[in-house]
Amino acid sequence: AQRLVPWPAGENTRSFHASFIPVHRIGEQRDLVLLVLSDVSAIQQANERNTDMLRRLVLTLVSVVDRHDPYSANHAQRMTEVADALARELGFSDQERSTLGLAASLANIGKIMIPVELLTRAGPLAPEEQEILQKHVDHGLELLRGLQFDGPVVDIIAQKQERPDGRGYPRGLAADRITLAGQVLAVANAFVALLSPRAWRQGLSVQGALDELMRGAGSQFDRRVIAALFHVVENRQNWSQWQ
Repeated sequence: AQRLVPWPAGENTRSFHASFIPVHRIGEQRDLVLLVLSDVSAIQQANERNTDMLRRLVLTLVSVVDRHDPYSANHAQRMTEVADALARELGFSDQERSTLGLAASLANIGKIMIPVELLTRAGPLAPEEQEILQKHVDHGLELLRGLQFDGPVVDIIAQKQERPDGRGYPRGLAADRITLAGQVLAVANAFVALLSPRAWRQGLSVQGALDELMRGAGSQFDRRVIAALFHVVENRQNWSQWQ
């Protein structure tokens, strides 16, 4: 058996990796356990520094997106909240929720590569402009490619615009190739977007957003996630303020 053990050392606490090895016999002694301690304090401290650095980087990137697209201000924070509520409802583990939350925070980072006039256009976009806008997913994946995450953060982000009927982008994945986390992110992203005002429309009511999502259940969105959202919304009255 192995475990991480904190150990007081003066004013500080050091961390040791402890291995417990059963030993049948040493001399006259039988049925013993050999304890091997390895000091991993420096490694743990480095991991904590890396985690803190990544958290700060995420906050900076989210701030950049908010400044670039004023209509998406607070979108990442709200999408993270909705995604986590859905993950709880669907029984995700703590690690899965953490990975999904990080993906939700960074899901729209690729928008910083999209011309701001397209993001704030009050009228409809031409087909070629729609294609440029849809490229934000690939742009985001390219920007995040060099970062190391604990969990499939980038893979989840890559699926946020995919659809169960295979008509999504950028890969046109069918339902059986989209993870549940990717489906949750897609619903959370769409729900927050529908509640939030845009240059071409006012934000919908919570019920209006639910009705719109329900029309896409099974084709655009996973039915399980939509059902979870209906259940969660009953206890989230504050979400109506996002209009």
